[in-house]
Amino acid sequence: MPCEPKRSHHYRSARGQRPLILVMSGSTVVRTTIRRHLEPRGYIVQSARTFADGRCALSHGNVPAVAIADLCLADATGPEVAHWLQSRHEIPVLLLTDFSRHECSLPGYYQFAADYLAKPLRPVELRCRVETVLGKHVRAHSPRHRRVAPGETEVGR
Repeated sequence: MPCEPKRSHHYRSARGQRPLILVMSGSTVVRTTIRRHLEPRGYIVQSARTFADGRCALSHGNVPAVAIADLCLADATGPEVAHWLQSRHEIPVLLLTDFSRHECSLPGYYQFAADYLAKPLRPVELRCRVETVLGKHVRAHSPRHRRVAPGETEVGR
């Protein structure tokens, strides 16, 4: 079923807005666990079973502050999802994996992901990683921390 665009809602964790988290996982348990631990902290959690469902959510104008994607979805890999979201929307992505921290440190494996979370999910680590990625993303995109391109002049500092 094609996605019908709706009016735009941008949740970029600006002052007074609740950040939207897009969760893409084929596991109902994972999606429910993330929702149960993030919504009481003030996040809006939108769930998708597949990458196609996640793209459909984006076509409705909802721009998440962070996406959390399983390493293996039915229709895409986590790195493919991360690359697509980064290249088109500059959305930081946390990848969910069954791998240990050592295995996740392999060069290039997570080049488009902001970070990863090992399963089984631990609530405190989930919240900390989401908050850290959000903080880094907001700082990187704030005018105060904007990088000046070669040949550009920065005024007002």
